Amino acid sequence: EFAGRRGTYTITNTLGINFLFMANKVYGRDFFDMDAGLAAVKRLQPKIVDFTGTMEKLLEQKEVAIAVLHDGSAWDLAKRGLPIDWVAPSEGVPILDQVAQVTRGSKQKDLAWKLIDAYLSPEVQLAYATELYFSPTNRNVKLPPDVAGKIISDPKDVERLFIFDWSQIAQQRPAWTERWNKEIR
Repeated sequence: EFAGRRGTYTITNTLGINFLFMANKVYGRDFFDMDAGLAAVKRLQPKIVDFTGTMEKLLEQKEVAIAVLHDGSAWDLAKRGLPIDWVAPSEGVPILDQVAQVTRGSKQKDLAWKLIDAYLSPEVQLAYATELYFSPTNRNVKLPPDVAGKIISDPKDVERLFIFDWSQIAQQRPAWTERWNKEIR
């Protein structure tokens, strides 16, 4: 039904490697069973892009009908009128985290901390949630029901998230990327 109309990312993109880990788990022993995951991706023959904006364009142009996309981008496309939905994998959802930090050696640490405080404020977190469909990290954010139903907004949703061991991934990613490039691209 979706032959030639599937989309995913190269594994240099976090969404791409998360998708590969999910394929590894679904078709193999665990999240790191690369043989099973790569074989599954080969069978799917998706169009492969390197950037979320490119995937959104493929969906807008109807070049793909089913794709790897984070929830916020899917809901944004729906808000703009595209007939699109987002479905969480029944196996759980790999977290796609956004990080803000003060860098070592910063000459503007006080200003950087103020920026992080502002970013974590209920007002800014609410704006991220309602405009970009980013799940808030601040528990004091009061979400409108229509937004709360689309994003991670409650403890039961959080229980379905998992975080990969990125220190392990960093050690193995060059070899995985080389293999991906030989076998998939």
